[in-house]
Amino acid sequence: MEKFFHGAYESIDEVIAFHVSIGFLKHESKKRTDGKAYDKNYYVTQHCAEQIENYLKSIPAVQWYFERCELIKKYFGKFSGSQLKSRQYNYTEYSNISYKSHIQNINSKVRAVYKDRFNKQLL
Repeated sequence: MEKFFHGAYESIDEVIAFHVSIGFLKHESKKRTDGKAYDKNYYVTQHCAEQIENYLKSIPAVQWYFERCELIKKYFGKFSGSQLKSRQYNYTEYSNISYKSHIQNINSKVRAVYKDRFNKQLL
């Protein structure tokens, strides 16, 4: 992922368009005078919620994603998106890079800190 002006950025337009096309998402946004969208809001449809509950949760390969979402909610659910975004700047791998640079992966660093703190291997 690359660093943009005030945070990490990866275009999700194609992903959003796909989910809208199959009825999983509805979205709305405002337009600036230059035509660019801002103040974007995304809503999960009832159809999407039903598909998740009735079908996706029963697929073993998809279960990993549900488990990760629960972990994120458990440990970070009390923070707003803005608070999480600002926490990125506590890490030199993120804060010391310039606009449009690739953000370095910190997986090995996270695993080492976890092992030191909890004396367990992070899966």
